[in-house]
Amino acid sequence: MSTAVLSELDTADLSGRDRVTVLQARIRSQSHFQALIYEDMAAIHDACDDAVDAGLAWDAAASEIRAALRLTRRAADHELDVALSLRDRVPMVLAALKHGDIDQRRAVI
Repeated sequence: MSTAVLSELDTADLSGRDRVTVLQARIRSQSHFQALIYEDMAAIHDACDDAVDAGLAWDAAASEIRAALRLTRRAADHELDVALSLRDRVPMVLAALKHGDIDQRRAVI
């Protein structure tokens, strides 16, 4: 089911079982987009790494993410850490998140 269909779907007339199916599809979609967000964050880091000294890349990327998403410094650092860890250390987990096989909480753990 496409994201557009999921976002417009009115579940009021669906059976309980169908509502659960829609919920599962929406969670899979959310997981997919969260993986894309993490990939974007990692790409921001990579662009900063190319533009500045490697030691400053983290701070520059975290600052960009913090400003763009209106996060605290700690939250931006955490999100960037998760993004880079998934991409660099456990790419299979990132792939599972992108495919919708796991949710964000499981990916972070």
